[in-house]
Amino acid sequence: MKRSNINLSVLATILVLFSGNAIGQAGGKESQKFEDYRDDAREALTDTKVQLESTVALYNSLLNVEAEKPESTYKDLTSAKKKSEKLWASYSKDEGKMQKQANKMFANWQEEINAYGNEQMKQLAAERLEGAKTQYDLMVERMKTTGEVYTPFMTSLNDQLVFMSRDLSPEAMAALKPVAQELNTMAGDLFTNIEAILTGEPAAVELADEAAAGDDAVTADETEAVEETVIVDETTGEME
Repeated sequence: MKRSNINLSVLATILVLFSGNAIGQAGGKESQKFEDYRDDAREALTDTKVQLESTVALYNSLLNVEAEKPESTYKDLTSAKKKSEKLWASYSKDEGKMQKQANKMFANWQEEINAYGNEQMKQLAAERLEGAKTQYDLMVERMKTTGEVYTPFMTSLNDQLVFMSRDLSPEAMAALKPVAQELNTMAGDLFTNIEAILTGEPAAVELADEAAAGDDAVTADETEAVEETVIVDETTGEME
């Protein structure tokens, strides 16, 4: 089912909350707390991405038999992986604080709206609140998706580190090639999702899906037009 241009527009602006803009004027104190937690989570996620990229680079140097001292590189990789996990845990903690504060902020915002005496102002404020909630929900969904990519990525990396602990020979690395391909694909998806959170831009896969949906819609319209033409031609006994 094709998503509307409005949905694409929303996707193009999701996570502006996360990239640095305030969500609204829902009570100075509650809003400021949200922004502080958001900034903490953003900083933690940025650090996590840098560490994960370093971890993947070390991993690939072993798999591609590029490391001059495989044993030393393996130790560095193990250490880098642990740092990545620690930073991810810190990010997850900050994300949880941000989400908890967001709930308080939205509740505070709703209380303010309920207290308005002018119905027109109440409606305008309610629309702003609904728009902010929509953007926030999309941000949370992106964070959830990123976590769903991170978990299997880290599971595979942990398994391969156990495998490598017994054998770092070129033959062993060659045996890991199919699994390594999958891990690098997951890493690419993970980095794309993290970047989408940090920049507030939709992931490339979402834009590709939107484009494909548009192409499918055009194709369907063209097909329908052709079918209608054939029916008309058949009634006249002629074919153009």
